[in-house]
Amino acid sequence: MERSVLHIRCRPAFAVLSQTHGVNTMTKRQDHSRRAFICAAGVGLPATLLLRAASASDKMTKPQADYQDMPNGIYSCGLCTLFVAPDGCKVVEGAISKDGWCKAFAAVD
Repeated sequence: MERSVLHIRCRPAFAVLSQTHGVNTMTKRQDHSRRAFICAAGVGLPATLLLRAASASDKMTKPQADYQDMPNGIYSCGLCTLFVAPDGCKVVEGAISKDGWCKAFAAVD
């Protein structure tokens, strides 16, 4: 039942794509294959974006990032593009010291 609903919903968009100035340029089999592909992509794309957004909000723990409260030579969180003042980070969860360092360090250009 759901498959026929998707087929009906997608059909008008393909009527325009499958014709060139009123002349059908594809066989029925190719048209059906392309229609199925684009419908599947149209349904799958929002789901993919939702899953990506959910995983993008996950941050590393301090042990996963090899975080340390002291700088690594001249490199420290205060000089990192991922540091969020006063004590946050875009990729590591928890309170972060501006004098700390982790393996996700990205220098400011």
